[in-house]
Amino acid sequence: IEDAAIAAIFVEGTDVTGQHLARSLVETQVAQMKQVERQQAFQIALADRLAPLVAVEEIVGAASALLGETLGLARVLFAEVREPLGSVTVRRDWCGPGVASIAGIVTTLDAFGPGLAQELRAGRDVAVDDVGQDPRTQAVLPAYHAVGLSAHVTLPLIKAGVLRIVLSMH
Repeated sequence: IEDAAIAAIFVEGTDVTGQHLARSLVETQVAQMKQVERQQAFQIALADRLAPLVAVEEIVGAASALLGETLGLARVLFAEVREPLGSVTVRRDWCGPGVASIAGIVTTLDAFGPGLAQELRAGRDVAVDDVGQDPRTQAVLPAYHAVGLSAHVTLPLIKAGVLRIVLSMH
């Protein structure tokens, strides 16, 4: 210090970019391994539940229950679709506590929004975070409210180019 003024400052630093990148890579790999572990655990549990079953309805019920329990869902259903009219029959569903079953209902794909029906027929998965906010569902809210549904992910099963079954998770 000369005349009460600082003449120089010395700063030493260490580049930790490599360490940060390595830590990030390890965290990503660990997360991927945990995801694979969860998937394998689900597959084993599913195989164990389905092994003694023969009837299609029992298999659908057991698979729906495991999916609903594992993902913490309110309802899981498999519905049969009959084209060309788009008639939908919910044969069986799994429901969490306090959720009403909609097994046995017969409706149409278009009742839940023609845009969604079109996407499913094209073989595309459909995700709706909030039926009240999604432009594809706003016009048909009474259909959703009638079955107590506010959000869903629905996956189509196409056979020979025709929509046959949908798996819907609420």
